[in-house]
Amino acid sequence: MGFRLRKSIKGEEGFTLVELLISMLVSVVVLAAVSATFIIQNKSYNTQEQVIDAQEHARAAIQIMMKELLMAGYDPTGKANAGILLADSDEVRFTMDLDGNQSASGSGEDITYALDTSEKQVTRETGGSGQQPIAENIQALAFTYFDSDGNELTSVPLSSADREKVTRVSVEVTPIMPQSAGYNHEKDGENLILLARNGAHQAWTYVTEVITPSAHATSDRALKDSVTPPNLGKTKTGAEAGLGSGGTGYETAQDETWEDESSSSSS
Repeated sequence: MGFRLRKSIKGEEGFTLVELLISMLVSVVVLAAVSATFIIQNKSYNTQEQVIDAQEHARAAIQIMMKELLMAGYDPTGKANAGILLADSDEVRFTMDLDGNQSASGSGEDITYALDTSEKQVTRETGGSGQQPIAENIQALAFTYFDSDGNELTSVPLSSADREKVTRVSVEVTPIMPQSAGYNHEKDGENLILLARNGAHQAWTYVTEVITPSAHATSDRALKDSVTPPNLGKTKTGAEAGLGSGGTGYETAQDETWEDESSSSSS
């Protein structure tokens, strides 16, 4: 017994089973591709928010350190011996005489910045008050020191002689980036991704290589800045140079132009 095809009567045309299966398959492939695109874009958006938040924490830490490092060595009387006390690759300690009382032991005058590797934090300690975190989720903190000629002082921790040569300090903070910052497909989307890839390879190539920002994602997003404290690298004078108790404590250059104008005015 065989099957015979009969002619369709006008008005009874429709989809065959094969056509229906093909259309369903195409619909599933398209839906999978669209869903995969949405998943990728959603994860990318969330990742970028986390990256921005991590960078903001690192940037805030750098701004705090730059502001206080700028005052390192401030010593208006020249008798507080203010300056850099410790200069290591991931830790720096410096003093300043903010109130001019010839001592650098007051509140906020003896500051240490370091990296707490166990807690992944940048910490600030002043006057033995204990470490206070100023930035969290930090994987690396690096200090670099330069002399007045711009040469890097590499023998860290710096000796006492090298610490006196420091005129510029560079700070680099590397926050911990989210694991998905480089976007890798995770287990929860594998089935959907494979379905879209197998069904529409060209469409999937477009989705993964054009729409997703993975090509622009990097794991190293360190922030770096430097500061030149005006009170470092100066030559001590006054009492330490055997010139009595007077003086500012630092040797300063005279303004020759002002002297010439003053001389000409008085004559």
